[in-house]
Amino acid sequence: MEIQRVISYKGAWQQLQEQFQQELSESLEVVPPLLESSKTRGLFRPRGAWQEALQDKGWLPIERMNIGLMKNGLSVKLAMGGLDELNRWIFHYSTLAIRKGYVRIPVLLVTNDQLYEDIKPRYFRPGFSMYEKHLMQLAPLSHHHNFVVLEIGKTTPSSQLNILEIESDPLVEQHKVIDRSIEFPPEYHQAGLGILNFFGTYLREQYPDEEAKVKIIQEGLKVRMVIETLDGRSEVIEKALHDYQLIVTGQKSPENFTDNAKLILGLRSELRIAKVRIEDQHDIMRLQDSQIKEQSLQIKQLYGIIETGLINRTPAIEFNPIISVHNSVQFNQNISLALGTICELKDLLPTGSEAHTALKEIEGSLEAIEKEKDPEKVKKSPAMSKFRRFIDKLSEGNNDVKKAIDTVEQGWDIIKDLAGKYNSIAEWCGLPQVPKVFTKTE
Repeated sequence: MEIQRVISYKGAWQQLQEQFQQELSESLEVVPPLLESSKTRGLFRPRGAWQEALQDKGWLPIERMNIGLMKNGLSVKLAMGGLDELNRWIFHYSTLAIRKGYVRIPVLLVTNDQLYEDIKPRYFRPGFSMYEKHLMQLAPLSHHHNFVVLEIGKTTPSSQLNILEIESDPLVEQHKVIDRSIEFPPEYHQAGLGILNFFGTYLREQYPDEEAKVKIIQEGLKVRMVIETLDGRSEVIEKALHDYQLIVTGQKSPENFTDNAKLILGLRSELRIAKVRIEDQHDIMRLQDSQIKEQSLQIKQLYGIIETGLINRTPAIEFNPIISVHNSVQFNQNISLALGTICELKDLLPTGSEAHTALKEIEGSLEAIEKEKDPEKVKKSPAMSKFRRFIDKLSEGNNDVKKAIDTVEQGWDIIKDLAGKYNSIAEWCGLPQVPKVFTKTE
């Protein structure tokens, strides 16, 4: 089976070639036998049969994630066509799989017309060109995770392989978030939570010039520490995490990394508090099940859990509004108001629809310039061109975006309000405004 054309995002095709050649070849080589089986036995469930063939080779599904099958950090799905499937695969399922650390590169296989000429057409709607057009209209993407879409067929392309690299929004790229997730057993939860919380203090004291935000999220016994680097320099945070891990696990003393007496005292105090919390929790659990464990072993196990959670690995990258450990930042009011209206409309539309996806992309790009005070930078940003294209598309007549808005109660009132907010931003930064007929009059 041959690759005909490629759509790549964030250099994913090159990474795929360098690190996952064997897995990719394996996912493609099961397709020809599948075709023969379909012809001879009347098997008209090709995607299910393809998945079964890969599972026989050790590929595994990811529970509750419609992303296909996974092996060694690569996921592959056989597409059946339709923009809704593409949008959900990129912006929902792949995002979840990458954030949770299951997948490093998601791949979507799209068949061409010739490949399935002998199989009933209702099972496959070849959509590579449609996918390509859709993604080019959304570009530059504010999406944070890589992906590859491959068109596959029976013949080798006569010319050099056509590779389309989708552009990403450079302003959104400045916001990188490092996500660490640790699941603590009950007896270590409070102690571990305290140590993770103190990392915000460590980062602020050790790197006072570094613009970063820290958020701790509790999900049952699982604790997530999310760190946003506003200047995009994640290597500083990675170093801070590595140093902090060495300190809390006792491999290095605080003096190896800092001369800040206040910080050293705070670190030692936090580690003492962690020991007391383990002792207290131990007493509580002893009353419950009478099982006694050695304190020193508990502390060692706690440090082992934290070390595993904080080790330097490929960070999940996303963008979320999170609590800052620095001073508050002023936002551009017009952009903030537009984001509120976009969020309201997006929540009323079906997830994965073309309109929902377009609004999600506008939202991501606007968030990247929400703090921008320079009108010229806002004027030249990808966010404003996406914003204008979306409004213009609604005036073109019969298209999927317009149809989606038609299904929403008071959808056009919200659109008019959104167009008015676009005009407010456009007037401020010197861009042409949309006609008043599209805006809401007070």
